[in-house]
Amino acid sequence: NTFTIKKTSTGATIPLLASQQVVNRAFGAPSSSVQHYGEMDDITYTKSNYSGLTIYFNSGKTAYLDFATTAYGLVFNNQVIKAGNNISTLSSLFPGSYALRTDGQIFIELQADGVMTDARIVIAFNQYDKITDIVLAQ
Repeated sequence: NTFTIKKTSTGATIPLLASQQVVNRAFGAPSSSVQHYGEMDDITYTKSNYSGLTIYFNSGKTAYLDFATTAYGLVFNNQVIKAGNNISTLSSLFPGSYALRTDGQIFIELQADGVMTDARIVIAFNQYDKITDIVLAQ
């Protein structure tokens, strides 16, 4: 199973780790784009905003993304996960991660070809169990 990001208004989707070219083709040109230096990694990223979706690109590839709006959703097994959803909707999709939720966050570790990677999806939720933010970090 794979993850995609869906733009709610158009239905356009991109793979979770899409290139900048693929994102621009699907979602249009970013509303803003600036260079951003990451001190921890010693890398200069291109930080692009797509009206509610922020993506940091490293050499044209997604390194980090973040959205806290209903304008975009994370799609897995044909289920759209977005801000405002109740976290209980994640219990059947990610039972292990859901059981380990803590401090207002659910961590979903990602694998490539059956091997764990450094990438993870972090889904934040508030005291009402509503999703407030979805992040891909690697």
